[in-house]
Amino acid sequence: MAAGILCGKGRRASVRRILSCLLLVLLAAPITGGAEENRLDLNRATLEEILALPIPEKAARGLWEHREYVDWFRTVTDLLDAEGMTPELLARIRPLVVLGEIKISPERQRKDDLFYRFEWWEGAEGRDESLVELYKDLALDPVNVNEATILELQNLQNAAPTDAVAIARHRDRVGEIGNRSALRRTPGLSGWGYSNIRNFVTYEEPEADDRIHGNYSIRVETTSYFPDHIDLFRADRDRGQGTNDNWYDRLGLDSPRPAVFQKLRLRRGNHLQMGLVTNRRLGEEDLLDTKKAFVGVSDLRLPGGLRIDKFFVGSYSVSWGQGVIMDNTDFFSSRKSGYNFAKRYDGVLGDLSRSEQSQLRGAAAEATWGPVRAVGFWSDDDKDAILNDDGSVNLLVWMTPRIDNDELIAAGLRPIRDQLHEETWGGNVRYSFAPGCHLGLGGYESRYDRFFDPKWNPHDPGDKHPLIADDDEDNIVAQDGEIFSSFKSDGKFRRVYGGDFQLVHGNLALQGEYAELDKGGGVLEFGDDPKALVLNAFVQHENLSFLTVYRDYDVAFDNPYQRSFSNYKRFKGTVLEDNFRLQDPIYGLAYENAAQPQAERGFYVNTRYRWAEPFITTVEWDTWRRQADMSKYSRFVGRLEYRLLFPLRLKLRHKWQNREHQNLQDPTIFNNVETIWQLEYRLSRYDELEFRYGSSYTQWPPRGRLQGEVDATGDNPIFGNNAQPGQLFSGKFTHHSKSRRLKFDGEVMVYEGFWWFFEKNTFRIADGRGGYRAWFEVTDRVSDDFTVRLRYVRDNQLRNTAVDLRQYNEEVGDTIDADDVREVTNYYRLQADWSF
Repeated sequence: MAAGILCGKGRRASVRRILSCLLLVLLAAPITGGAEENRLDLNRATLEEILALPIPEKAARGLWEHREYVDWFRTVTDLLDAEGMTPELLARIRPLVVLGEIKISPERQRKDDLFYRFEWWEGAEGRDESLVELYKDLALDPVNVNEATILELQNLQNAAPTDAVAIARHRDRVGEIGNRSALRRTPGLSGWGYSNIRNFVTYEEPEADDRIHGNYSIRVETTSYFPDHIDLFRADRDRGQGTNDNWYDRLGLDSPRPAVFQKLRLRRGNHLQMGLVTNRRLGEEDLLDTKKAFVGVSDLRLPGGLRIDKFFVGSYSVSWGQGVIMDNTDFFSSRKSGYNFAKRYDGVLGDLSRSEQSQLRGAAAEATWGPVRAVGFWSDDDKDAILNDDGSVNLLVWMTPRIDNDELIAAGLRPIRDQLHEETWGGNVRYSFAPGCHLGLGGYESRYDRFFDPKWNPHDPGDKHPLIADDDEDNIVAQDGEIFSSFKSDGKFRRVYGGDFQLVHGNLALQGEYAELDKGGGVLEFGDDPKALVLNAFVQHENLSFLTVYRDYDVAFDNPYQRSFSNYKRFKGTVLEDNFRLQDPIYGLAYENAAQPQAERGFYVNTRYRWAEPFITTVEWDTWRRQADMSKYSRFVGRLEYRLLFPLRLKLRHKWQNREHQNLQDPTIFNNVETIWQLEYRLSRYDELEFRYGSSYTQWPPRGRLQGEVDATGDNPIFGNNAQPGQLFSGKFTHHSKSRRLKFDGEVMVYEGFWWFFEKNTFRIADGRGGYRAWFEVTDRVSDDFTVRLRYVRDNQLRNTAVDLRQYNEEVGDTIDADDVREVTNYYRLQADWSF
C-alpha cells in the first residue's frame, strides 16, 4: 500500500509538471495579434497603468521595476522574472497586455554593449584623461572605417600602425569593408588590433545628428598622496631644531579637505564640442583652484581639398612622434612606447585632464591637405617656479597641493606659484609619401619674463644653493649633475626643434624622433646642442609581437614638455630625492612630481608569444645607463599565463632589476628580485575571484652619503638597513547583480615592504614595515545615463613616524628614539557620471 501511495504521489507530481510545462508553452506564444490597440504595452506603460492590471500590487510593481532597472520585456517568459509574478498571474493578464517593439537608439545600444569599457574610462586618471574622452565619443559615434584616415585608425585604443595600414590597403583593394566579419578577414590585421578597433568603427556613413550630447562627471575623494609625498610633508623644516614645523601640519593633511574633480563636456554632432574642468586637490581650499575650458570644431572641409581636422580655443593637449619635443601632460609614465596600453595620441585634443603645470592655453589647429598634415599651436600661461635670490628661475616645479604664495612667504620662502610667464608657439609638419610612411619636422619656442639659472658654485662656500642645504663638494655626487645641468638661458627663451619619421612595410613598423635644445649651435649641424633620440621597431604576427626601443638623451637636454620613453623620471637618485638635504622639504616636489624622463641611453625589448592555446609568454628586457654618472641598470620581467580551464587562469610574473650589479665597489649598487603568483577564476555573469601572492627582496650596501662614515674614535654612525624583504597576499572579488546594473568589487591585502598595485583603475603604492589594506566599491547604474560609484579604503600599517633616523648623523646614543606607531587611514571615493 505504501508503494501504491508513493506511486500515486509520483504520478500526481508528474502530471503537475507536465501541465505547468504546457501552460508555459501556451503562454510563450507571442502576445501579439488582434486588437493590440486595446492592450497595454508593458514596454511603455506607466506605473499607474500597470497597477490597474488585475494582479497584486507587489507583482505590478515588480513588472515596472524589472523594466526600468533590469531589462526590457522581449518575450512573455521574461515577465516571470519580475518579482511576484507567477504562471497563474501571467495567464490572467495575458489577454490584456502586449509587448511592443523595443526601440533603442544605436548610441544607447553601443553604450550597453561597451559599458564595461565606459566604467574603466570614466575612472581614468593621469596621462589618459584627455584621450579617454576621444574614446568615449568614438564608442558612441564611431568613425566610418571606409572613410577614416590611417592616422585616425592608428590613434584608436591599442591599434598599431601595422593594423591601420592593413585596413587601409585592404579597403583600397576590395572597395569597402561591409561589416565586422569583413573587418576580421583583413589580411595583416592582428587579432589584438581587431578586438580593439571594432569598438570604434562603423561600416556605413552615420546619419547626420545635430542634437546636443554631453556628459558630466564629479569625483570627490580623500585618497591620500603617495607615501613619498607624505614623508616629504612630514619632514622637519627646521632641520632638527625641535620646533616640529612641517608642511603636513601647516596644510592640515591630518584631516584635509577632500579633492573635488568636475568635468563637463558638450558636443553637437561630430563637428562642435566644448569642455569645462575644475579641480581641487587634496588639502586645497578653493573649489575652483584649477579651471580649464575649451571650444573646438572638427572635420571641416574647405575648398581646394583642405580639411581642418581640429581647431581648439582654450586649454588643449598636443603631441606627435615619440614625445621627444611635445607631449604636454603633468603625469610621468615609465616605458611609454606608444604601443598597446602605453598609447600616445598623435595630434590635438581638447584638454579635460588634471594637468596644471604643463597645460597649454591659447589656440591649436590640426589640418590636412593631400599628403601633408600640419599641427600649429599658441599658448599663453603662467607656470610655477622656484626662484633664485636674483629673481631668475632655478627649476620649474609642479606643486601638489598648490600652496598659496602668502603661505609660502609666511613660512620664510619665496613665492613659487605662477611666478613665470610663458608664451609658447610651435607645430609639426609632416609629408606622407606612402600609406603609413611619413617624414616630419617640428618644434616650439617659449618666451619667458625671467632668465633661467641652476646656480651652483662648489668652490665658493658663501655661494649657497637656493635649494640644497649641504651643497659642498663632499656631499655632491655625479648624478646630481642632472640638477646643475638644467636649462640655463642666455636670453629669456627656450627653443626645441627636430624631426620624426614612420615607415610601415607589411607587419613591420619603424618609428623615430630626434630633437635638439637650441644653445647657440647651428640649425643644420647635428649634435652641437643638447640632443635626444628615440628609435623603435615593431613586428606583429597573429600570435607573436616584438618591440624594441632605443633612447639616448643628453643630460643637458632639459625640455619641460618631453614625455618620451624612459624607465625613470628626471632627478631620480639626485639630492632632490633626499628632502632632508634640501633648504626646505617642499623643494622635493621638483622630483616627486617630475614628468620629464631621466637622461638615459639604452635598449628595451618587449615580446609576447602565444605558443599554444593555453599558454602566453611575455618578456621585457631593458638595459641602460644613467647619463649623469654612467651607472648601468638592467631590468628583466617575465610573464607566463596558463589557462588550465576556460574560466581558470594561472599567471606568474618575475622581475629582476639591478644597478651596477657587477661593480661591487660601487656604493650605489642595488639588486631587486620580485615574484608574483596570481590565480584568476572567472565565474558566471562576469563574476570573478582572484588570489595573489608576491615576494620581493631588495639589497644594497650601506650608504655613507645617508648614514655618515665610521669615526676613527670608535663612534658609529646611525645604523641603517641594507636589505628590504617584502611579501604580499591578497584576495579580490567582483560580483554583478542579476540585472548587471549593480556591481560589487573588493580586495583584502596583507603586505610588508614596497608594492605597487591597482585599485580598479587607480594606481596606488603601499610601503611600510607591515600592514593590511582593504577596499570595497559599489557601482550602481541607476539608469541608462546615470552611474554612481562609491569606494571605501582602509589602510592599517606599522611604520616609524616618531623621528627621522637620519638626523644629519647626530649622535643618538645606544638607543634610537623612534617608536613603532601603528597608523590607520581611511579613504573614500565617490563618483557620479551623467550622460545626456
